[in-house]
Amino acid sequence: MLKAGPLRAFNSKQFRLLWVSSLLSIVSFFMVLVSRGWIVLELTDSPFMVTAVSAVPMLPILIASPVGGIAADRISRRLILVAGDAVSCLSLLILGVLIVADAIEVWHIFALSFLHGLAFATMMPARMAMVPDVLEASDMASGVAIFSAVFSAGMFVGPAPAGLLIENFGVGQTFIIAAAMLVPAVAILFVVNVPRLDPVGANVGHTSMVADLVEAMSHIRIRPLLLGLVLMGVVLSAVNMPYQSVLPVFARDVLGTGAAGLGYLTTAIGIGALVGSLTVASAGNDRQLRILLMAGFLTFGPLIVAFSISGVFWLSLLLGFLLGLVTQVTLTSNLTIIQLAVPNYLRGRILSIRMIVIGLGPIGMVGLGLGTEILGAQTALGLMGTASIVLTLILVWAFPDLHRVEPDTANAAFSVRPIVR
Repeated sequence: MLKAGPLRAFNSKQFRLLWVSSLLSIVSFFMVLVSRGWIVLELTDSPFMVTAVSAVPMLPILIASPVGGIAADRISRRLILVAGDAVSCLSLLILGVLIVADAIEVWHIFALSFLHGLAFATMMPARMAMVPDVLEASDMASGVAIFSAVFSAGMFVGPAPAGLLIENFGVGQTFIIAAAMLVPAVAILFVVNVPRLDPVGANVGHTSMVADLVEAMSHIRIRPLLLGLVLMGVVLSAVNMPYQSVLPVFARDVLGTGAAGLGYLTTAIGIGALVGSLTVASAGNDRQLRILLMAGFLTFGPLIVAFSISGVFWLSLLLGFLLGLVTQVTLTSNLTIIQLAVPNYLRGRILSIRMIVIGLGPIGMVGLGLGTEILGAQTALGLMGTASIVLTLILVWAFPDLHRVEPDTANAAFSVRPIVR
């Protein structure tokens, strides 16, 4: 076993089980993003509709994520995951069967995508909040980094095989495969031994849901580091990440490679994401983690602009790899610092607030879709990349806590201690 190093959290059997279950669930969720985009493009031939269907499963995050976060601090986190994965499996199976039976209509895709997103959004805070429940304190930094990587890696590793599956088996069968992945995900959860929640120091269970959420928001508001990390998440979700929603359009109309090319493109992004995961998990102290956070955040916008300009397939593959790398580094560093900077009794709720900003992604997706319809995919994405550069520089200037490391924590293993000012 790995007694030390960035992967030492895998020494815990319970962590390994939770990690595998979560990987299956998250990869399944993001795998269908490409499949949904492709089937809608075939049915409507509209770039706007492609971005719209990508936005729909993100919308429930605005409402369901806070509810899921409060529930994660009140009731069994494992029960939340089992119920959510079961609903997701059913929605994907129905969608796949409708497509195979040639009975699919566009409204079916939107409705079932919303249901799928609702289940996923409810589960997210509970899934991340379970990590401290299955690890010893000495393995916490490693576990948080590795588990945070699962979420961001799923955004890229999930779509990677989807294009190839569509090309070889059909889009309907791809949805059925994604649904089948959730069966072992649920089965594994039943053997994860999670201790009873003991919210020491919390008022959870004695106050209203609104009061619970206000408590978490107040905790973020008075800590510049946490507030900066949440606002960084807004930029990532609403400005940086929407480029994924137009990948089918780039594959078909800009690069001329079809579904197979889309699969190769997302595979390159997925490989970059995996490299990014290992990079963050290897960070040995707070200083290294902050450096990775800033490096990824500052290079994201320029890479989006470069990707928008490229009309050469091999160059787009290289840029896709780099985008996967910097996105994984930025998202994982962001989530890792948040996980380690908050107390256990608030973790579910604060993570839910961080996840709420993912629900802002549809704003960027819809805007990018409209821009693609009017200006073309390359021009619209180039403008979004430029906006990313501007907003990134403003945020880094306004929140120096994002990159400043206190002397007494610089050499500690992820000793993140927000400073109250």
